[in-house]
Parts: sequence; structure tokens; C-alpha cells
Amino acid sequence: MTAFLSAMCFISAVAFMVYLIILIIKFITKKPKKFTLIGLAATFVCFLVFGIACGMTYTPKEKLSNMEVADIATPKSKEGNAEAPIIETTKEPKPITPVAPTHTPIPTSKIEIIWNKSDLNITTNGNLALAVNLLKNNPGNKSEVEKGDAALIMKAPWDYYGKMISLSGAVSSAEDYPPGSDFSKLLESDKTAEIVLIADDGYTIIDMFLRTSSGTLKTGDYVTVFGYPVGRMEIENRIGGSFTHLILVGNTAE
Repeated sequence: MTAFLSAMCFISAVAFMVYLIILIIKFITKKPKKFTLIGLAATFVCFLVFGIACGMTYTPKEKLSNMEVADIATPKSKEGNAEAPIIETTKEPKPITPVAPTHTPIPTSKIEIIWNKSDLNITTNGNLALAVNLLKNNPGNKSEVEKGDAALIMKAPWDYYGKMISLSGAVSSAEDYPPGSDFSKLLESDKTAEIVLIADDGYTIIDMFLRTSSGTLKTGDYVTVFGYPVGRMEIENRIGGSFTHLILVGNTAE
């Protein structure tokens, strides 16, 4: 807008000068001057109008920049006098609204458990502790029980890690352990028992680490145990040599 007004002001000034020169020539030559005077007056009026309008809309960039910086840097009082800048040093803290936690506990079944498949010895492979944690989080879980073959599990127990297996056989021995004993601490339970049974095939030895009492079970009873295979263990016998036991950890024997 300012550029347009400036251009019109310039054109009006040029036209005024042209009419002024023509008027002077007509004075000298004594020719009619009516239309020349009208043009001279018109261009003069246009020059004044566009000049005033241009002055009202034009603000030099440097002047504007200096004004803005001064206004920002130096606050003004109500009387218009400059005051020293005020620096705000303290602010009222905004109240913090507590937000409810959005974390949803992950079910144990969805947590990846890394079983030790290279070491079959339950005293060193760490699998027993993993099974105990599973049983603590799902104490009565028998919804995904697989009926197992004791001989096959004994042969390759690592294929069954993390699976709840049911095995049946005749009780060879059943012994309960008191609260606070090493066995109870190992299974993290006040009531614990160890049930040794001979599988239905007649020769595979199943050693059940039970996180509860054996109840009324006694030698010769037929029982089904539910537990997680965790490896094998060599048990020395009285006449020399050892027997290999398949170790299960569970909460149930019935």
C-alpha cells in the first residue's frame, strides 16, 4: 500500500511540473490558460492527497525496530516515564495433579522364562527356582496339564521345561519336611514334602518336590503328581552306584 501511494505521489508531482511549464509557456505566448490552470490545480491537489496518505502509512523500518526494542527492554510507568526493568525471580508453583498409574501387571504366562537346557543337574542349573516362581504365581493352575510319558521325559527333560506334566505311579517313599528346613526354604513354602514313585512303566523313578504336605500318602499307594520337570539328579544307593531320578516340582499330588 505504501509503495502505491508513493508512486501516485511521484506521478502527481511530475504532472504538476509539466502543467506548470505549459502555463509559463502560455503566459509568454499569450494563449488561453483555462485548461492548463485546471490541470495544474488538479495535479497539485492529487500531490497533496497522496503525499499526506503516504506519510500516514509509512514508518521507517529502523525507527520501528528501535521503538519495539525500546518498548520491550524498558517498561513504562503510568506517567510514561521509563522505569528500571523488573525481573521476576519467584513464581507460585502450579499444583501437580496426581496421575493414576497406567501400568498393567504382565501375567506370568506372558513373561519369557529362559530355562537352562544345557545342564541337567538340578543342583546347578537353576531351573528349580524358575519352577517355584511359576507355581507361586499360579498355585492351582492345572488348566494346561499334559499327561506325560515318564521314560520319554527322563530321556529328554529339556523338551518339557515350562510345561505342567502329570505322571502316575506307585509311592516308593513319602517324607514331609518341617518349616524352616533347607528343603522348605528351597521350595519357598512352610509345608513341603518329597514323594518318590515308580512310574507305570515299572522302572522310571520320579522324584516329586511337593510345595505342600504329602497328607496321608504312604509307601505302596498309587498317586498322580502334577509338576514342572526341572532336570535330573543322581541319588546314591546303599549298596553302591546310583539311581537317576527325574525331578518334578509342583503343588499337587492326588
